[in-house]
Amino acid sequence: MCECYQPLRSLQDPNNQNFEDLLATATRTHASYLTRTQTAPLLNARRIALFALNIPTLVESDLASDLPLALHIPLPSHHLAVGISSRTGLVEIEDDGSQDRGARAKLAMTAVNERKSRLLDDVGRLMTAVSFFYIFAQMLTASRSSRRIWKNKCAN
Repeated sequence: MCECYQPLRSLQDPNNQNFEDLLATATRTHASYLTRTQTAPLLNARRIALFALNIPTLVESDLASDLPLALHIPLPSHHLAVGISSRTGLVEIEDDGSQDRGARAKLAMTAVNERKSRLLDDVGRLMTAVSFFYIFAQMLTASRSSRRIWKNKCAN
């Protein structure tokens, strides 16, 4: 039996488990297995691992989360999480950044769920867009602060 289905065997006392607990454990285990399968190409792709010291990792979550297992992809100021939802069975892409980046993640998530083979391309595009947005925001901040410094020098 596959190692990913071992949580089913680890139920404390099968005689005291109700159907809801068993179903929740089974769907979370299945979603974890699907996440490992679907994200394997992302773990092997060079364009996804942007930072040699901070590579993407699979992270297990607590029982309250819909994503029992998620691939966390580090970006300059935050990270993306890619996983299979235990409730819907669909690929979910979460971005812990601002609202506009969340909208980009939702668009990528919709495209990926239409065709699962697009996961690598769409996550790569999303990473590029988020990184450029972060760089652009940093440039705007630096530009505004340099203008203030210049105005203060000219005023004196």
